[in-house]
Amino acid sequence: MRFFAWIILGVLPMLLALLVFSVSASSSEYAEFFKSFAPEHCCWTNQCCFEVPRSSVIGQGRRAADNKPVWRVEPTGEVIPRNGPSPNDRYYRCACDQVGSGYKFTPTSRTRCLFTPDEAM
Repeated sequence: MRFFAWIILGVLPMLLALLVFSVSASSSEYAEFFKSFAPEHCCWTNQCCFEVPRSSVIGQGRRAADNKPVWRVEPTGEVIPRNGPSPNDRYYRCACDQVGSGYKFTPTSRTRCLFTPDEAM
């Protein structure tokens, strides 16, 4: 019986602490990564930014008004300018909907920000 008490009182709290630390570390890495190139209005503070496959955004040329690259977001049909270059050769979309007091992503969530490689256009 003491063995089980030792596991419950000794080992289990340590495992829970490690789990909480690893989740907060990954949240911190997420925030640091997106903070390095995405403004807060993109909603990365609510973990609404994520990498998307190249096939989910299609270049549409440049907008005449400001010469910004414009992209079609395939899941939503939105045609939007990119917000800036991605920090690597990947594509990032920030999209979520406010649900109650929180935010939730669905494939059809409105795109807040889009980041693409410079060479993509």
